[in-house]
Amino acid sequence: MMQEFDLGEDEVRGIFEKYDASQDGFIDKLEYMHLMCPEGYKLPEKNRFGREVFGTILSTHVDRFANELKAEEHLFSQKLSSAQPTPMPSFMLPEVENDMWLAWNKLFESLDDDKDELISQDELRHSGLLSFELCDHLVSLIDPDNPQSFSRDAFLEALLHANNCQWKGFVIW
Repeated sequence: MMQEFDLGEDEVRGIFEKYDASQDGFIDKLEYMHLMCPEGYKLPEKNRFGREVFGTILSTHVDRFANELKAEEHLFSQKLSSAQPTPMPSFMLPEVENDMWLAWNKLFESLDDDKDELISQDELRHSGLLSFELCDHLVSLIDPDNPQSFSRDAFLEALLHANNCQWKGFVIW
């Protein structure tokens, strides 16, 4: 690789560190596809459900941020209106369907390569669902207290919140 592309040893090591998501010292087929895919483009869909799940989490965070910004702008506006919508208490939210709850758990299990009940940045990267940068951002959104990984509970809580629903016996917020 060094001779073919006229790269230095440090550059080759940097490429391996960036794209060897499994950290096994080899670039496998999926990692190679990520390496060859131009920046800003995503690979063909491998797991549409998984992409939709993480897309829902992302869009919910964007919406929440926009609403918080709108509420702050309202504080400084000339209109003196106190009509701010009150969020619905979590116990009043509709219950997520059993099939969806099972699908979310199955997705978590499929991403948890080492079965430690945590999904690390590397595991999410290796899944091929999302770009590396998006994986890193999602991990920090799902569990802000642990920017390197997230637990099943944090994942399910983020999904319940993103889908505006609840699950019996699972406390959110």
